[in-house]
Amino acid sequence: MIVCTIIIIADIVAIAFVYPPHHADTSNTAAANGSADDESPSVKPLLSTTGKLFPWTSIRLPAEFKPVSYELFIHPNLSAFHFDGNVTMTFTVSKTTDFVLFHVKTLNITSYELFETSVGGRTGDRVNVVEALECIKLELFHLKLASNILPNRTYQLRVEFSGMLTDRLTGFYRSSYKTQSGEKR
Repeated sequence: MIVCTIIIIADIVAIAFVYPPHHADTSNTAAANGSADDESPSVKPLLSTTGKLFPWTSIRLPAEFKPVSYELFIHPNLSAFHFDGNVTMTFTVSKTTDFVLFHVKTLNITSYELFETSVGGRTGDRVNVVEALECIKLELFHLKLASNILPNRTYQLRVEFSGMLTDRLTGFYRSSYKTQSGEKR
């Protein structure tokens, strides 16, 4: 029984490493020919909200991104069922990369800035973003960078956003109840 369990776990781990999440092939030749490496699974390309090909094909974030901390501020307007907020995501990467990817769901991203932080956590050099793409289906936001971000360094991504408080019970939503006296809160 133990041997069977070990074999099953080994098979699951092997599949995870054989088919890891990856950047989509944005070259027109592979997409036009429908050809791909015979050993990799075919992935249907996804479009961003701008109509451009979205460069990531998995709902999972890249393993090379390591979050350190999140500082989140949300200001709800309970009369208009609207909210504004911002988040500062501090992270490192385990390999050189030229993009940042983060999850969003029904948010309007109003601004974003990426900085390398210096020793002591102070804001350092700004990393310029050359393109921002959102994929509604994957609930992801992709920032293409003008230069690479490097391992063994710490970065801060500051994002400002707004959204609506809905009653769909996902994300930041509104809810109400009645007290014993019948008052709605």
